Amino acid sequence: MIALIESLFIQLIHIVMKKLLYILGQGSIDQVKEVQQLPADVQRFKFFAKNIVKNLHKGSFTTATARVNDDNSITYAMINHKVMMNNTSGKVFTVQNLLGGMHITPDGVKMWKSYTIASIHTDAMEAIVKELGCEWLLAYGKNDDWGGKDYPLLSLLTPASFTRVIKGKVTNPKQLMKHYLTYNGKYRHLKLAKHANTLLDIYVNTDRNSRLHNLLDACATDINPERLIQHASNNGGKLPEAWERFPFTYDITMECHQLNVKIDHTWSIARLDAEHTKLSRLVREKHIMFMDLIDYSYSQPCPLMPGMELIDNNKRLWTEGSIMKHCIYNYLSKAIDRELFHFHCTFGDKPASLAIMKRFNSDRYVVQQFYGVRNSRVSDDQSRIVYAWLEEPAVQEWFKLERELKKKVDTLPKVRILPF
Repeated sequence: MIALIESLFIQLIHIVMKKLLYILGQGSIDQVKEVQQLPADVQRFKFFAKNIVKNLHKGSFTTATARVNDDNSITYAMINHKVMMNNTSGKVFTVQNLLGGMHITPDGVKMWKSYTIASIHTDAMEAIVKELGCEWLLAYGKNDDWGGKDYPLLSLLTPASFTRVIKGKVTNPKQLMKHYLTYNGKYRHLKLAKHANTLLDIYVNTDRNSRLHNLLDACATDINPERLIQHASNNGGKLPEAWERFPFTYDITMECHQLNVKIDHTWSIARLDAEHTKLSRLVREKHIMFMDLIDYSYSQPCPLMPGMELIDNNKRLWTEGSIMKHCIYNYLSKAIDRELFHFHCTFGDKPASLAIMKRFNSDRYVVQQFYGVRNSRVSDDQSRIVYAWLEEPAVQEWFKLERELKKKVDTLPKVRILPF
């Protein structure tokens, strides 16, 4: 039923048309039509030779159109065209499927198939906006980094705000920014609509993707958002210098959200680092509080060097990944199965995480990875120490023994306890 409705819809938008505003992919349609004029045996050959449409992806191509309909509504549709062949006649045809789009009437905007305004091609939006007589939405336009057009105000549009534009209730950039700040699900709780002029100026006169949204994200965790906005306004949209140079901005922002705490973005790097350390510890404690312990202790003491700690449970492995800022916890199942052995190392010039594995087609155990914080490179001295330790027979024997013991446990028959 759904497929039938889509088919009827696609036929409708091709027939009931008053004016074409934009089209993408006409060349592909023309290529199919040219092939359809050829003898059936040639069509069959071209189909199996995949020589019907250039750059065909998985036998399909897409088109996009924006058009004014006979009832003066505007339709934007993205359509997938599947190239197929009739096995009896040998002739080529296409099956069309609506991927998504937008329908505009005087009552407002309706999106199809979870499409967003941001998904619509910029050139199509430009044509639609001009047709609606809302050229102010194209203010501050410029070429983007790839040579295409970039209209910053279009990125602020939602179906709700676009509907207000169409109805004449939003008529200028300031009102659009105010609507964005008031109703955007991520930022509306900040109540920053009164700063719409300032934030609009920052948005359209800087690299909006990094400036405005970084500023709004920072406002969500700052003890004085108004002061932060004023600072950014006076400095080309930039946040305080220490914050710009702080290496863990994303981490501390997420920690603030998780713990519902505020910080001062004007703090020095040293102060931000100290706060990050404290918040990281609190986040770890909360995570561990709700974790069930998975203990995969080893049967024999490992012949460790001074400054080495063997990790033998999930909570400690999670803490290691949290402290060292890497994905070691993703290897929990391999640690449980004795495919990897994890250690925390504090010898040398910085702490590091060490993972040992069995070499493929060999009984030797080797370094799988050995990295510092955020997978930074360890020193040559640290590497030499670890590789020398691995060469010791007692160390190799310990890994082999633990691996063999785990295999034996896994091969034991499972005992079922039946109810009386």
